[in-house]
Parts: sequence; structure tokens; C-alpha cells
Amino acid sequence: TAAAFSPKGDRLAVAYKAGKQRTVTVFDDLRGPKGPTPTATFDVDVAPHKITAVAFAPDGTRLAVGEGDAAN
Repeated sequence: TAAAFSPKGDRLAVAYKAGKQRTVTVFDDLRGPKGPTPTATFDVDVAPHKITAVAFAPDGTRLAVGEGDAAN
């Protein structure tokens, strides 16, 4: 599992394993009345590795996903 806030703090990316699939979900409206809203979810093909990091670009327009050996 990995997580990162966007540079402005208005979005949160969370990477996690759901079954055998590795997934990243981006949440917007973190301070809204209904709480964080998932706005994008995508599967990441890194098998058999695990997602070890996520990071937004300095301008907040791109998201990087890092992976590592599942044995570590």
C-alpha cells in the first residue's frame, strides 16, 4: 500500500492490492461535505511485484507509480 497527496493537497492517490490485482484510486474533494470522492481508478500491471510508491508530478497533472520485488 502506498499513498500521496497532490502538491496542492486537493487530491489523494492510494495504491493497494485487491486480490491479485494492483489498483490505484485517485480521490478528489477531500474536504467536501461528503468526504473524499473517488474520481479515477485504474489497475496497474506490475505482477508479481507490489506497488511501493505513488507520487504526483510537481504540477499535479501526472501520477507516477513505483513497484518493487514482492519478496522484499
